[in-house]
Amino acid sequence: MDTLLTSMALIEWMAVWDDVGQNHYFWRRANGRWVRLGWDYDRVMQGFQAVQGIYFGEEGRDSVFGPNYFKDTFFTVWRTNYDQRLWELNNSFFDPTNLAALGFNIATAFAPDRRDYINSQLASFGTYYKPNRPANSYPPNGSSVITPTNLLTTAYSHPQSTAHAATQWEIRTASGDYEEPLLRVTSTNNKTSLPIPFDKLTYGQTYYWRATHIDSNGHPSVISAENKL
Repeated sequence: MDTLLTSMALIEWMAVWDDVGQNHYFWRRANGRWVRLGWDYDRVMQGFQAVQGIYFGEEGRDSVFGPNYFKDTFFTVWRTNYDQRLWELNNSFFDPTNLAALGFNIATAFAPDRRDYINSQLASFGTYYKPNRPANSYPPNGSSVITPTNLLTTAYSHPQSTAHAATQWEIRTASGDYEEPLLRVTSTNNKTSLPIPFDKLTYGQTYYWRATHIDSNGHPSVISAENKL
């Protein structure tokens, strides 16, 4: 159910419009449980779609080709959970600065107006507070590291002074990406400093790293700009 909530929130944020009788699949996972997968994402995240309804496809609401009865049932039964997930993603993963750091240029351009619209529809949740964006402070960007040392971020800060709960650290190879990074670890102990894991690195190779601060409400900061290592 957690996977489905995230999937549905992502699809509706993107303003998918033609997933009524087509352009989706139902996937029976290896664990025997089912999840709905979106498919065919052309002509989404266009400027005029920033105000597309967040329950698109539900019975009695605007849709293309009529209602989608799976979506209608989902929104009826899981609306509160879906609203919460969409609100969280709208203000964290889909933050325009975060999308820009991830290299999602089309989504970055779409995000400001889409974020404002969705927050207006989910105003009962109030303001989403998250940690301020960290920067990578050490080692200097592009420097060579030979002896044992730590990756360091700038100090944690938060607009509401909410406590720093954890930090997610990620390292990728020069030819790899963060979809399958060399290292991804979320630590409740190493919050602004992480020993460089030399046992996972190859001498003479180039790597990149970044970090995300997470507060005690589980809200992540915008991800730091990556540094070359």
